[in-house]
Amino acid sequence: MNLLDPGLSLPILGAIVAGALIGAEREYRSSPAGFRTHILVSLACALLMLAAVHQVRWLSDTPLEIGKRGLTAALHAGHSPG
Repeated sequence: MNLLDPGLSLPILGAIVAGALIGAEREYRSSPAGFRTHILVSLACALLMLAAVHQVRWLSDTPLEIGKRGLTAALHAGHSPG
């Protein structure tokens, strides 16, 4: 994962710019939520969406290994005899 990849950095930069524009307009009109708030909210939204879109690619790099004991324990954890 390269953080300077345009597929990651451009949406983040776009969200910051959009949040800054909306926040500056709200600061100009003296509304309660202003510049910093809108930048943080738009940045958080962009990061969550990027994580949702790219999670399969990011998680496929780490192999998932479950042995027989782990699988048996996981299956029996939700099942109670009786």
